[in-house]
Amino acid sequence: MWPLCSDGAGLDCSGPLGGPASCKGAAYIDTMFYGRLVPEKDHVQYVHGDVGVKFDYEAGEKMCQAQSMDVCSQDQLGAAWLLGYENGCRGYTSDKWALGMPDAALMDLHDRRGQRISNAPSGIVLAKAGALRVGMNGRFEDDEQVVGTYCCSRTNLNKGGTRPCDQQLAQAAPQLQTANYIRWFEHLRNNGGYTALIAGTLIGALRNHSLIPECAESKHTSGILFQEPDVDLIMPGSQWVGGDIFNKTGFFHDLAADPLQIALQNAPTTSGNIYTNDAYEGRWEGFIENPMSFSSSRLQLCRHAGVLFPMTTASGTSDDWKGLAVFLEQWDYAIKDEQEGRGVWLDVSDGTGGICEEAFNVKTLEKVDVSIGAFPAHAYIMKGSERFLDTIYGTWRSKLDKQAYSPGEGKERSWSQANVVEVCQEVHQSDSAQGI
Repeated sequence: MWPLCSDGAGLDCSGPLGGPASCKGAAYIDTMFYGRLVPEKDHVQYVHGDVGVKFDYEAGEKMCQAQSMDVCSQDQLGAAWLLGYENGCRGYTSDKWALGMPDAALMDLHDRRGQRISNAPSGIVLAKAGALRVGMNGRFEDDEQVVGTYCCSRTNLNKGGTRPCDQQLAQAAPQLQTANYIRWFEHLRNNGGYTALIAGTLIGALRNHSLIPECAESKHTSGILFQEPDVDLIMPGSQWVGGDIFNKTGFFHDLAADPLQIALQNAPTTSGNIYTNDAYEGRWEGFIENPMSFSSSRLQLCRHAGVLFPMTTASGTSDDWKGLAVFLEQWDYAIKDEQEGRGVWLDVSDGTGGICEEAFNVKTLEKVDVSIGAFPAHAYIMKGSERFLDTIYGTWRSKLDKQAYSPGEGKERSWSQANVVEVCQEVHQSDSAQGI
């Protein structure tokens, strides 16, 4: 929750960007991402009421429906924001705070349960103008005058079985997660780089045609399934045969120079926050070449980006709070080794898992569609990925059994413990014969 203009936080409240009732929603579009990737007919639309007249949610909902659109969820609007949509006006989104979440699982703000949420997405342009802090600037309905509503397209480009996830139950935000991946992938693509999806994300790509295998990663003691899955992929590097044009220096330079990343990294993360606990989250790490953690670029949505998603009272590995995030786990298969005369690449995390070197030939990579909502996206997977998953997870084609483990317990089978060199070698036998 960011400061109001009346808070005297150095914001410019003299014009429409401050959010008075006269706000008409002048949107800013980043043509590098959102404006280029999303057709104009699928752009977010802001609708508003008359000056001086109280604007309620139902009025905005009818205005959206009149345009054959629906009120945006924070997940939808947040994805548009992350890809470069900005608007200085405060508008309703469809979320209702922590509706349905068990009391024992909700960390705080119990008295806000069921309240509607409004947002004013601010990115590079508005943050520089001093009108709004970078992020979604989420507020509860009773805390600030709402002057309009954000309408989102009903287009659904997803071709698989991805089901809606409920962020107010601390489940994944699929469109925000995908937008985060798109922004990273575009920098990689522009520098001639390659990566491939693995682990749970690979299951999502093959089973759901999305980056999301399941809506939740852990089981809370209250009974709810919560916590977002990450995006598992292989860090781009020198092991990609045929990817010789990859400009690794340029890739990390472009990531570090991404203006939205810079703005988010510089944004304060604790002052003016809606949460009453004093847990230190720190500033967003950003996309960097040598991440401080395996879970690189973990963008905590409530603390780092002003999205009103509730925190739970326990994480998957401890008894502290847990908020929703979007992030990439970059597996660094960078150690070249040999096993029984076979060339392999090992993951530096423990050195036990391995993939045969043939799998890293870019000519054998397969393209998959992971579009979601109105956001088109694609990814690459290794040839024979289904065989890898059969070996590691067995019944991956059906929904994973999240009842099998609780907070503090690991999964029974894990990609990090798997060595699929032999399976990989079998998959690529014909490739070796053809000299690929």
